[in-house]
Amino acid sequence: MNGTDPLDATSVHPESYEVTRKLMAKLGYSADDLRGGIPDITKNVKNTAALAEELSVGDIVEVKVLEVDPEKKRIALTMKGI
Repeated sequence: MNGTDPLDATSVHPESYEVTRKLMAKLGYSADDLRGGIPDITKNVKNTAALAEELSVGDIVEVKVLEVDPEKKRIALTMKGI
């Protein structure tokens, strides 16, 4: 897409922009940070297709925090063993 919203250049659907912005804010990011290049967190998910089939927008899931790196604005989470 060639829209003016930074989320237009992502795979996030417009109906999910609001929840995406809220999640990004909790993680210390804004949509404008996308212009600078946030690391692609999906590269750390081995089977994104299977995960996408299991989860939907608005789902509440339990995760374990593995690592928090405020300097790099990264958080590592797992659903294994929960």
